[in-house]
Amino acid sequence: MASNQNLHNIIFLLIFSCLLTFFAEARDTLKAGDSLNSSSYLVSSKGAFTLGFFHPCTNTTNSYLGIWFTNDQKKRVWVGNRNASVVNTSAVLTLETTGSLKIMSQGGDPVTLSPAQVTYNSTISATLLDSGNFVLQELNSNGTLKRVLWQSFDKPTDSLLPEMKLGINHKNRSAWSLTSWWNNLIPAPGPFSLEWDPKGHQMIIRRQGVEFWTSGVLKGDTFEFISDESKGMYNFSVVSNEDEEYLSYTNIKQGGQSAWFLNFGGKLLSFDGSYVAETEDCNGYNTDGGCKRWLPRCRRHDDMFDKRSGYFIHGPDHNYLDTNTSHTLNDCKVACWNQCDCDAYTSLYDNQTGCKFWINKGEFYHDLSGAIPPIYVLIPKPSQNDTKKSTLIGFVIGGTTALLVIFLCILYHLSRRRNVILEGENEAVIDDGLLELVNSDRFTSAHEFQNDRKQGHDLRVFNYKFIMAATNSFSLENKLGEGGFGLVYKGKIPKGQEIAVKRLSRNSGQGISEFKNELILISELQHMNLVQLLGCCIHGEERMLIYEYMPNKSLDCFLFGMGIMERRCPIKPNGSGTYGFMYRGSDASMHSYWSPMCRR
Repeated sequence: MASNQNLHNIIFLLIFSCLLTFFAEARDTLKAGDSLNSSSYLVSSKGAFTLGFFHPCTNTTNSYLGIWFTNDQKKRVWVGNRNASVVNTSAVLTLETTGSLKIMSQGGDPVTLSPAQVTYNSTISATLLDSGNFVLQELNSNGTLKRVLWQSFDKPTDSLLPEMKLGINHKNRSAWSLTSWWNNLIPAPGPFSLEWDPKGHQMIIRRQGVEFWTSGVLKGDTFEFISDESKGMYNFSVVSNEDEEYLSYTNIKQGGQSAWFLNFGGKLLSFDGSYVAETEDCNGYNTDGGCKRWLPRCRRHDDMFDKRSGYFIHGPDHNYLDTNTSHTLNDCKVACWNQCDCDAYTSLYDNQTGCKFWINKGEFYHDLSGAIPPIYVLIPKPSQNDTKKSTLIGFVIGGTTALLVIFLCILYHLSRRRNVILEGENEAVIDDGLLELVNSDRFTSAHEFQNDRKQGHDLRVFNYKFIMAATNSFSLENKLGEGGFGLVYKGKIPKGQEIAVKRLSRNSGQGISEFKNELILISELQHMNLVQLLGCCIHGEERMLIYEYMPNKSLDCFLFGMGIMERRCPIKPNGSGTYGFMYRGSDASMHSYWSPMCRR
């Protein structure tokens, strides 16, 4: 037990001694002629900030000069050469006696932070302050400050520290503003910027120059549209004079670390990760919470992209690739938003550049296991107003549907009472002969007859144009046969059922009354082994009977068979013993015949 305690003490002493050595060797100032290589650092006097070279990707030698919080290297607040990386092993920061501050690398062009501004006999130094500001200054002979030649606070990147200025410098006609990284791996300037609007007295986040979000005016001690969790945490100061106009802030919590970070997605975050400006819902339509309308396009104002793991279920694999490495993930989002048929997007390359889009993909399956790499999927979200509209529309449609159902039920009831269904009727005007048949009391009385299967049969009264269309205008190709009483044609109705149309000869001498009697008798003698009579059609002097079509036997041999009083035909060729019957009437009162055929 004692040995373990001694081991812990030894480890603690080693770590403590290493920290003492680091801070003892660390310096906060470069003097004229000094340099800082890739393995050395400047640390502010109280250890709050560190300046040195870093590389954001572990698998690359590209290096940048930056300032970060000493206790968290990922919280980088400034980058000196964000547009031109250098080789890590050969990177050197040098301060020349002329006041020129440069980043040098082997085989690369130098990056000048500050040009030469003083004579050789001047005293200059560059110091990293505990505010996070890296200041190049000219000193008097007694060591006091003569003037500031250059400072990192005048060249902000994506971070705003307390005492930094956000605004306009009228002296040199420059601006203090933040610009996001390209993505979380590339510190080059990205699409978003944070600016101060001296006329409107508000902060503005722009995306590629277009207003994306505004803070609203400063009321009392806070801005209208900054997040609730940030309200009351800062003291804001607004300065406006002939030399400069700017906003600055301090953290109310004394001694607490503070910084604002404008990330590559357009969000303004505080040091602890909480939101200062929540811009997640700023999609170009939404105007809530300071969002600005900037995309009057095809999307709904409450649609959003959500990062999800999964895949699309419907539609072909229709993807579109944008290989432009200058496009960030946010550029992909905007491009997908602007394209009405784009359902999802993501970065094309591992360094989060380029774009991949999913076009017209349809339903997305959300895989909660997380095994599939996530993409950003468009998720339509109905708004409250849309919900109210949908509810109102639902009531209207529901009420209309209910009335329509009641109306149809009434019509159906009336139709059943007559036992007649009007088929194929597409016109408001019905033939007079058809009306006479439909309204005939005697025709309705067919329900009074009864056979061995059921009481009454439905007869359909077909429209003449409907029959013409079904038989292709009684074309020769559709003709099945002919006899003394007329012709028989094959037809097909829109429902897909095939029919046989017996077109009675105009010379048959049969009138409306005789025709009705024949229909009544045939309908009442329907039987499972007899071909079914479907209905009739009357058009002027035309008389037609509509039967079901039986493909295994020519209908004309049955419909026009005559000369015998009874004819047997087997239903099945295997001789199952079941027979149907064919009849040809000779009753003079019918003046014609009736001849349902055998089923085959």
